[in-house]
Amino acid sequence: MDLTGWIWIGLGVAMMVLELMVPGLVVVFTGVAAVIIGLLRWAGLALDLPTSIAVWMMLSVALVFALRRALVRWLPAESRRDVIDEDIESFDQLVEVVADCDPGSNAGRIRYQGTSWPARTLAGTVAAGGKARLIYRDNLDWIIEPAGAPPDAPDVVAARDAARQGAALPTREQPEDE
Repeated sequence: MDLTGWIWIGLGVAMMVLELMVPGLVVVFTGVAAVIIGLLRWAGLALDLPTSIAVWMMLSVALVFALRRALVRWLPAESRRDVIDEDIESFDQLVEVVADCDPGSNAGRIRYQGTSWPARTLAGTVAAGGKARLIYRDNLDWIIEPAGAPPDAPDVVAARDAARQGAALPTREQPEDE
């Protein structure tokens, strides 16, 4: 075998080892293709350098398309899916009401996670100094209910389900310009 064949085999093995550091099941196939080119040169097929590179590129692409999907099924990646929506983790939390909250006012405020947030209710008023339960968030406004309200009330359940599914949430009515 000539030196070029050994170089192809060495590069192929290096690419397969590199796959251990850069997972994705792509580099390993380019390494396999390079080893195949090295073996073809060892078998005596007189591939000049431009032909070897062209065959290596085509073989790499063919191996990726032909075998990657099957190999991914046999070697599943270790993955973990965490909830990254902070709003979902906030639902049903009890908060302190800082300023009176009602459905039509922008003046209501609550204290949550050490910060004052704008808040409003779906129905009724929650007085300052009281406790409330977070239902969902509409942009920056938290929608709350009195802490003593049953958490399984139909309007609360519907709003909570809509928020969890990312559906359009009920919003306050905007006053008409006069």
